[in-house]
Amino acid sequence: MHSPRHRVHSPASHQVSAMCSRFSVAVTLSLLAVSCTAPVANQPQGGTGHVATWSAPMLLRYAALFVDSDALRGSIAESPVIIEGEFGEQLIEQRLLLVGGADLTMQVTVRGTLRTLLRSGVPTDEVALSRGALIAQGIRHLAAVGIALPAGLPEVQDLGGRQILFWERRVDGVRVLGDGLRVVLAANGELVGIAQPAPAPLAPAPAEEARATRAAALMAAVVRLPEGGNLTGTAELAWVAAGRAGGDEAVETVRRLAWVVGCELPAGQSCAVRLDATSLDLLGWDWTP
Repeated sequence: MHSPRHRVHSPASHQVSAMCSRFSVAVTLSLLAVSCTAPVANQPQGGTGHVATWSAPMLLRYAALFVDSDALRGSIAESPVIIEGEFGEQLIEQRLLLVGGADLTMQVTVRGTLRTLLRSGVPTDEVALSRGALIAQGIRHLAAVGIALPAGLPEVQDLGGRQILFWERRVDGVRVLGDGLRVVLAANGELVGIAQPAPAPLAPAPAEEARATRAAALMAAVVRLPEGGNLTGTAELAWVAAGRAGGDEAVETVRRLAWVVGCELPAGQSCAVRLDATSLDLLGWDWTP
């Protein structure tokens, strides 16, 4: 048995810090707060002055969709900066300072693809909409900014009064854990933020005949459970970011196909053991307190 560590295997941003961003609902707001970026030395040809000629109008178009006209009057667009996003992707970040002290921050690729949109100052004391109404509002917001609707329904979770809608990425029906599109709403459906990071790169998928069976994965997980853990009987193939063998942080950028075997800790927390899909080597554990 292994002594448990909290969230010992969870995808993270490696460009600034291995711990900068984890793709769990618990840190969605920090992801939207555009904290996991760093200045990039090699800027696009023409510099930020050239970028501002198209980024500022784009920012204002987004602002007109979601910000009250009174707050827009007298607003000031800061100069854009070039930053490094997920997987080394070069992004342009620009912030619009609104009347009243709030702001709207946008991150887009150099080709103009929206990666992050974040509003500050959105109240949290509104009456909550139903789950269905929240999803409908989220879909409307995505359509307004021109983001294609992902397949299926999102996972919805309340986080500190914010409603997180998460469409997880799937490749040939297999989940890419933590990867996907997030929309953050106030309880009344008002937009707080959108995050659609660059898709995580995937390692070549092993041939089906080379993959371990579900039964073999369950057996292998028994001896790799965190101390006091018990199997729940669930096991699924998924793409995961591997950590050091039993280490605290995910260190690989490329996702690997793995068996994710469900377990439960003595205090009742759900957990998972992640095993390489072919060798059944331990890739990490995961759980939420």
